[in-house]
Amino acid sequence: MKIPDDYLWMANPYIGFIRNPIVVYYLTNSSIYVNSGIINTSSSQIAIKKISAVKLNKSIIQRIFGLGTIEIYTIGDAQLSLKLENIKDSDKVQSLIMELIE
Repeated sequence: MKIPDDYLWMANPYIGFIRNPIVVYYLTNSSIYVNSGIINTSSSQIAIKKISAVKLNKSIIQRIFGLGTIEIYTIGDAQLSLKLENIKDSDKVQSLIMELIE
């Protein structure tokens, strides 16, 4: 997938101290994108206007490394729609997403 030109935030999740180059998250004014894989690739997208809730979780290990997992829920769907795992500065990213959906 092509990198969105208008992204506000982009990151690779961490595995301990190491960034995972196989997964990339993008946030734009209109959508959240997740691209993964090298040989077998996968892409997903959720429109910001469809997001109903954003939840932040931090395990003890994630807190030690300054990471967190952001869970995204969409309108009309009580189940988890997207999980952004092991995100650095996850508090700031959650706040950015919350600003966009308001």
